[in-house]
Amino acid sequence: MFDRNREFRDAYTDLPSSTAFTIDLRQTGYMDSAGLGMLIQLRAIAGQDSARTRLTGVNATIRTILEVANFGRLFKIE
Repeated sequence: MFDRNREFRDAYTDLPSSTAFTIDLRQTGYMDSAGLGMLIQLRAIAGQDSARTRLTGVNATIRTILEVANFGRLFKIE
């Protein structure tokens, strides 16, 4: 996932700070610390409001990783 960091950042960097984000993780089978860090960077851009950043299509493996990292407090996970 680290190799996608720039591409991910480029997708949201120039958007207005009021933008709400939905990250579809349906095709993601695993997430490492680099992926978690990318989500934290996005959250900082989104204004630290969990309602403005949703994670959708989360499978059981990713849900466990997000729960262990306490990301349920940072993002709306669907």
